[in-house]
Amino acid sequence: MKHSDYVTHINNKEDEVYLRGRHFPVNMRLFETSPHYKALILAHCEYIRFLCLQKMEGYKKPHGMSSANAGLAFNIIGITMNRNTKDEYCAIMINPKIIDLQGEVVETTTNCGSLTLKEPINIKRYPFCTVEWYAEDGSYCVRGFHREEGAFTIQHEVDHNLGILITDYNEKFKKS
Repeated sequence: MKHSDYVTHINNKEDEVYLRGRHFPVNMRLFETSPHYKALILAHCEYIRFLCLQKMEGYKKPHGMSSANAGLAFNIIGITMNRNTKDEYCAIMINPKIIDLQGEVVETTTNCGSLTLKEPINIKRYPFCTVEWYAEDGSYCVRGFHREEGAFTIQHEVDHNLGILITDYNEKFKKS
């Protein structure tokens, strides 16, 4: 698989709307009442899962994937759990919202498949985040995630679906 054939990239003009725009929340009432709408959303989830678990030519295996990366308009993210183990899987979050950030801000280096910067950049993230979302079965979930459980990746993918790129985020911290 060629990375550029499956995910959005800032250098492609037609992808900019996905990378710079806010993604639509999934209508959970319709998700529960309309089998066709639910099937549409679950197909989006499956595509994000597929992309999240792929090693793509020209880029490393992702830590996560957002609708923005996949060129989809709904607010859905996938996080690779147990990465590079036999128990690896992609956890899907529908309408994820970070409701709390805790801990001393940590500076880390990162890159992004939608930017593919020549060199990773330094960015600041919180080591713990609490997230609310809906699971693929429609159940409401709230859970805290530590850095080792994907807190940085969750913050990154949620930012993507809000139209925020890591280069924007880094500028935000420079100003504060």
